Amino acid sequence: MIIPPHWDHKHLISFLYVFLADSDFVVTEEEAIAVNNNLLELLKDKYSLPLNEVALIIEEIRAFELAQDDAGRMEVIRQLSEKIDLDLSTYEYLIKELDEIAKSDKYVSVEEHSLMYYVRLKFKKDYPQSNSRP
Repeated sequence: MIIPPHWDHKHLISFLYVFLADSDFVVTEEEAIAVNNNLLELLKDKYSLPLNEVALIIEEIRAFELAQDDAGRMEVIRQLSEKIDLDLSTYEYLIKELDEIAKSDKYVSVEEHSLMYYVRLKFKKDYPQSNSRP
């Protein structure tokens, strides 16, 4: 499997949003809305991309994701987890957004739950512990 070499944080997170919604083979209207809103928030607001670049990334991600079977999609996550390091705030942002997408249709499927667990397993690094506890 060849992942485009230019893929970075934006592509990784976008791929995970789309794959999560698709993981149980049923993309509800609520999930589609959540994915689209989260993609726009990520690419337009967080990464300050112009709308034409947002559209190109979304089109590229969706085409790539559709061309893979589930094993291929999981391999993409594995490879990208080795290539891309997420800082703590980006990791927390990703998990929050994935959780929002998974819960958007009021039902978290086994496939969505399993994928979220795998993402946490692959991207959770040994982040520094917070000093908020006494």
